Amino acid sequence: MPPKRTRKLEIFADSVAPTRSSPRNKRKQPDSDATVAAETGSGPTPKRPALGAKTANSRDTKRRREADTKVDAKVGAVKHETAESLPLPASQLAPSSPHNTVSQKATSPVPVSKAAHKQGSEIRKHLEGHSSDIEHLKSLIDEDEIQEASDFVSLKRLWTPALLTTFADTRIAKLDLSSPASDGSFSIPAFPSTQLLAPLFSPNRFLKLSTIILRNTTVSSDDIALLRVLPSLAVLDLTGTGISNLALHYIVCHRHTLTSLNISNNPSINDEARLTIRPLHRLKSLYLRGTNLSLPALRRLALDDLAPGCRLLSIPAHAITTINNLHEKYCVEIPAGYIEDPDKVDAMSLLVLKRNLELHAKCNKDVQVTGTKVELVHRLKTLLENRKADQKIIAILGRGEA
Repeated sequence: MPPKRTRKLEIFADSVAPTRSSPRNKRKQPDSDATVAAETGSGPTPKRPALGAKTANSRDTKRRREADTKVDAKVGAVKHETAESLPLPASQLAPSSPHNTVSQKATSPVPVSKAAHKQGSEIRKHLEGHSSDIEHLKSLIDEDEIQEASDFVSLKRLWTPALLTTFADTRIAKLDLSSPASDGSFSIPAFPSTQLLAPLFSPNRFLKLSTIILRNTTVSSDDIALLRVLPSLAVLDLTGTGISNLALHYIVCHRHTLTSLNISNNPSINDEARLTIRPLHRLKSLYLRGTNLSLPALRRLALDDLAPGCRLLSIPAHAITTINNLHEKYCVEIPAGYIEDPDKVDAMSLLVLKRNLELHAKCNKDVQVTGTKVELVHRLKTLLENRKADQKIIAILGRGEA
C-alpha cells in the first residue's frame, strides 16, 4: 500500500487566497490609471470623450435624413394643394376674380332638369361605338319607345350590366338575354351571367318587368336567385340554360305571379322537380321537353301537382313514345260493362277481376290473369290508374282547354 501524500500547507499574508490563473488565454490586463500615474509620475490620464450624435457619414443617419426629406416634401405638397383648394377671403378677391366665380358655382344648386335627366342619354353613352345602330336607337328613345329600344338592344346582343342598369326605372316589360343556339363551337360570352343579371337584384326596381328570356344562356342556381326580388315576373324561359332542380327552388317565390315556365332541354331536371312545380298555383303553361322526368313522375304531376287549367306544352320524348303506343299497354277504349274507375276495384269479386284483366290482356300479353285476389286487385288497379293519368296527360297536352 503506497504511503499517503502529505498535504502541503501554505500560509498567506492577510489570509487572502491567491487567484489561480489559467495557463491558457493569458491576456495582459491593462494597467489602471493609478498604476500608470505611479509609474510615470504624471497626472491622471484624460478620459476619452463620450460619443455624441452620429456623424454625417453614418449609414443610419443618412437614411433617417432621406426619410425626413421625403416626409417634408409630401407635407409641403399637401399644404400647397390645400391652400389652392380653399377659396380666398372676399377681401382678397377682385370682383371679376375667377375664384369668386368658382365658389359661386359650387354653392349654387343643381337645376332640376339636369337632376331628372332621361335615361335615354345614358343609353346612348353606352352604345356610342355602334354608329350604324345608334341612330335608330336614338329615334326610339326620343319617341319614348323604351320597350322597342330594349328589343332592339336584344336583337343586336348589345346588353351590358351598365346598360341594363339604365333600364331599371323604366317601363320595360320584356327582357331578352338569350344566346344563339350552339353550333358545337366553343365561345366565351362577353359578360358572365352572374355579372349580367346582377342589376336585376335591385329591390323596388324593374317594377314592370314581367318576361325574362334566358334561352341557351348558361346560368347557375345562384344566377336564378338574382331574379327573386322581381315583383311582376310572369313568364320565365330557361330553355337550355343547364339548370338543375336546385334552381327551381328560387322560382317558388314567384308562385303568385308566374304563369309560364319553360325548363326544356335541361337534362339535370328529374322527378324531384315535382316538389317545386306544385306550389306554382297560377301556372298556365309548362314546357318539359328534354328533361329527365320519368313517365310515373309525369303521371303524378298531371294528376296531383299541376294547377287547375295548366297546360303541358311539351313533354319528354320517351313520354311521347309511350302515349303514342298506349294501345299496346292496356285497353284504351273500355266497353260498357267493364270497370274504368280504379277506386271501384277493391269491391270487385274474383270472377269480375279476372274478366276485366282478360280484356286488357288482349292488348298486352304481359298482363297476367291468374293469382290471388290481392294480386289481381293490385294488377287491375295499377292498369286503370295509369290509364287515367295518361288520359289526363293527353287532355292537358298541347294548346287548348283542359
